[in-house]
Amino acid sequence: MTPDDIIKMAKEAKLPYEYDTGRVVHLKELERFAALVAAAEREACAKVVEILMSEQTEDGLIGHTIAKAIRERGLPPYTTPPVQEFVCSTGLCRFTLTQTGVGLGERKK
Repeated sequence: MTPDDIIKMAKEAKLPYEYDTGRVVHLKELERFAALVAAAEREACAKVVEILMSEQTEDGLIGHTIAKAIRERGLPPYTTPPVQEFVCSTGLCRFTLTQTGVGLGERKK
């Protein structure tokens, strides 16, 4: 939900606004409130999915996966961290660290 969406809904709900600028009063608090409401709704949806899917599948794994995806909708978009390369103190070996694992090897000359 964008700030513009929140402002539009606040005006539709006839929340107070400044007459001279048209700005919604207490916008930061309203944005925080909207985030809390959205998080509570995501959690409620995730719980429903977990319950329904656990009744329909033997291990409930599908329900857990779907519920996790619902909960993650409120997180910032994931970005892959850069690959990090480390060289040992002797300078003869190196290792790389990525999101998916660690690679070990000799240092290329």
